Amino acid sequence: MIRTDILHDRKCIHVKLKKDVHLKLREKLFAYQLSIQAVFDEFAHHIVNDEKKALKFLEDLAIKRAQAELDKPTKSRIIATKERVDELDHNTLYNMINAEETRARTRKNPI
Repeated sequence: MIRTDILHDRKCIHVKLKKDVHLKLREKLFAYQLSIQAVFDEFAHHIVNDEKKALKFLEDLAIKRAQAELDKPTKSRIIATKERVDELDHNTLYNMINAEETRARTRKNPI
C-alpha cells in the first residue's frame, strides 16, 4: 500500500486548549482577522528559524513548567523531587539556576 500522507505539503496537528482560552484566543484573533492556524503556523516558523524571541519564549516556558513540576506537593518530598529532577532536561535546570543567580545579583546591586 502506498502512503499518501508523504505526498502532502502540510501536516495536521491537534491541540487541546481549555475552553475559556480557546474562546478568548479566537476573540483576539478575530479582531486581527487571523485564524488560529495562521498564528500557530507563523509561530512554528519563528521557532524553526531560531528567532531569539521565539526561543526565549520556549526557554521561559520550559523553566516555568519545570518549576511547577518541582513545586508539586508530594507525600515523600525528597524521593519524589529527586525523581522529578532526574527527568528534567539539564539545560532547563541550568537556566533556572542562572535566572535565580541573576535575580539575586539584581537584588544586591539594583541599577
